[in-house]
Amino acid sequence: MHGVRLFGLGKCVSGYRVFVAVSVVACCAALQLSAPAQSRPDVVWLIGGTLHEDVGAVAFLPDGEHFVSTGRPSKLWRISGNRFVLVRTLHPNRISVSHNGLYWAVEEHISPSENYVVVRRTLDGALIRRIRMPYTNLDPYNRALRLAVSSDGQYVAATYLSRTYLWRCTDGTQVYALEQAGPHDAPYSAVSFSRDDQYLLVAGIGVRRVRLADGQEQIVSSVTYRSVTGVVASHDNEYIALVANHSLNYGSGQSATVYVLRTRDGAQLFSQNTPIGVFSSPVFSPDGQLLVIPGWNGILALGVPRGEWRFIIPRTSAHAVAFVPNADRLVSYGYEITLWQVGRTNWTRLADYYRALFSASFSPDERLIATNSVWVLRTSDGSEVVSLPQAGRPAFSPDGTYLAATSSSGVRIWRTADWQLERTLPGWLRVGFSPDGQALALETHDGTVFYRTSDWTAYFSLPSVNICFVGDGRQFVEHDNAANVLRVRRTADGELVRTVRLPATWQRSVQLLQSSPNGQYVMFRNVLATRWVLYLLRLSDGATAFIQTGRESSPEATFTPDGRYIVSVDRSSLCFWRMSDLRLALEYTEEIVGRPNAIVFSPSGRLFAYAREDGTLILLRNPFYRALPGDVNRDSCVNEVDLIAVLQAFGTAGAALPEDTNDDGRVDDRDLLAVLFAFGEGCS
Repeated sequence: MHGVRLFGLGKCVSGYRVFVAVSVVACCAALQLSAPAQSRPDVVWLIGGTLHEDVGAVAFLPDGEHFVSTGRPSKLWRISGNRFVLVRTLHPNRISVSHNGLYWAVEEHISPSENYVVVRRTLDGALIRRIRMPYTNLDPYNRALRLAVSSDGQYVAATYLSRTYLWRCTDGTQVYALEQAGPHDAPYSAVSFSRDDQYLLVAGIGVRRVRLADGQEQIVSSVTYRSVTGVVASHDNEYIALVANHSLNYGSGQSATVYVLRTRDGAQLFSQNTPIGVFSSPVFSPDGQLLVIPGWNGILALGVPRGEWRFIIPRTSAHAVAFVPNADRLVSYGYEITLWQVGRTNWTRLADYYRALFSASFSPDERLIATNSVWVLRTSDGSEVVSLPQAGRPAFSPDGTYLAATSSSGVRIWRTADWQLERTLPGWLRVGFSPDGQALALETHDGTVFYRTSDWTAYFSLPSVNICFVGDGRQFVEHDNAANVLRVRRTADGELVRTVRLPATWQRSVQLLQSSPNGQYVMFRNVLATRWVLYLLRLSDGATAFIQTGRESSPEATFTPDGRYIVSVDRSSLCFWRMSDLRLALEYTEEIVGRPNAIVFSPSGRLFAYAREDGTLILLRNPFYRALPGDVNRDSCVNEVDLIAVLQAFGTAGAALPEDTNDDGRVDDRDLLAVLFAFGEGCS
């Protein structure tokens, strides 16, 4: 059968496929169909992520593999072997988590007179109960100081000012309320549930146990423990431990006291002034024979019930600790996440994680992604390929032969075939290969030095440290902030090609980011009246345009490899901006917490990643990526399935619609023609 050319343009397709296409058009043209749901970037995986501060607690789920860290943000983790994998962010702020990690609670502040306690399930985020807190005019903010949720999710407690409340989550009814002596005696009171969910513990002005079944109260001790920041019961409820931070000056690390009481009669078995400065509640080992205390200057383990020192782990800052269920392993969370093997008198470090990520680079084949440290991961599953120590910002060569990274001793260059060190060059701020792979630029405090990659010899240098390669790499631009100009130079010899003067209205703090893939534009960022702006400058004539991000935090930004979008990410959102009109095409807010330090696309544009200051690396799929024009379902074959999809969505509008093949925000005749012209492409 002879091929025919549709509309005299584009591709030749078989007569059979034309028949199918025309038949589908005829059958579906009159259908009135609803708009499809807006698509959003798809997270492939998240990994890493330490916050370095303000972690309130760690709790393991019953499977012994997942645990929750409560901080800003609060996160769900998985231990894979001796490796920590971030599953997802649960909440941008600190939460309170049940002992078994299955439920968590957080305060929702609406106004001084309207506050709620919200309880959710950890694994799916399902809402269990939203309870309005009683209002008191004693505190202008009316905020909860401590929250606790039971392991079965049936109860939640809150303490603030001189009051402690206990609610039943099934119906939101108040089970118990405690009025303490005065508003100034309770600010550091603590609450927690017993491991068996039979009791609520309240510590501060005395220590009380409240039976959940009927709200009956038992006074364990009438002693006033001021500045109490944590209270916890042993697994068998035989002992109660509480910690008092007398000055709450965590950095001083010398003012914390730990008390252990016998539950049945309130007798104080021992008290211990710790030399480590305690951050949060201590934890009992599952057998009840150890009390492990996290602190600013180390981790202390005491014997129970006598309080003798068993061991101390020095020179590690732990904000919170938790035992792995039914195991002799302990996780500490602070400036790093560490997995320990612990005995009665000893400890062994099994694994740790500490990385503040500020850069990333894809390999040309997109199988690998490297971050600072250097940490090389597989894009397929986030597993580690190699860790190259004492190195910073990485960059793959365009052919994938080398990986270069900065370090305090110079720029190190490794062969990717065997990860052996090839060469060390002077320079340590930033490193980048030219797109054609012929040159390597190294930035130092004194300027930028260019090397030939053929023999690693330096061939010229500049005093500027603000440059970026343009287009295919045969030219680069140098930003002279003092003179307020851009200089376009040849990469081969540094010869000046032309000078482009920047607008006089631009502030001198403007920062050069990168050039567009076609080399026609360069992008800057600047702050304008407290809001960040992305500027575009056309190199041919100096014409400018800008994107008003509307954000107060500094964005990282990049072009998609096809040049159709600018993608920016800040503390609250990730945005796709169309190059055609510089309008917002898509905004992504999930997992956007913490400060982003880098955003980078894979060479094809199929994947992109961004690195956060808290050590999180997030790999996502590009919602606008299409290997073939007209391939709506992205199965690498343009056929009747794609045609039907466009016809069903015909006339709808929205961001990132799969059927919107030209990404103009509307499914119309242009998208239909795109599918028809490409019909049959990629199909066997």
